[in-house]
Amino acid sequence: LLLEDDAASVNMGGSWHMPSKEQFEELYNSSYTTTTQTTRNGINGRLITSKINNNTLFLPASGNCIWGSVYSIGSGGFYWGSSLYEDYPSNAWNLHFGSGYINVYNYNRYYGHTVRGVMD
Repeated sequence: LLLEDDAASVNMGGSWHMPSKEQFEELYNSSYTTTTQTTRNGINGRLITSKINNNTLFLPASGNCIWGSVYSIGSGGFYWGSSLYEDYPSNAWNLHFGSGYINVYNYNRYYGHTVRGVMD
């Protein structure tokens, strides 16, 4: 995406941006991290722990919105990335998780998914 199309960059400014497909893939690579479905402060989500420095990242199971209806709140997480799906540019890559799985998928960009900004 261009920076003016990057929701994290536009809304958070500075060096913030949406993660790339490759950055998402690092989050669930078992060589670098462990991931577990958990609850924090009453919120279901996915806890990702670095094997390198033991830092953690908690991603709430925020669900998604399709055609005005909300799905999977509390059971699934859908987080937009900045990488377009090359074969079908109306789609983009996102990190998707639920109970027992975490992966990167491409979805049509009109779906309402969560944005979680990162800094390099």
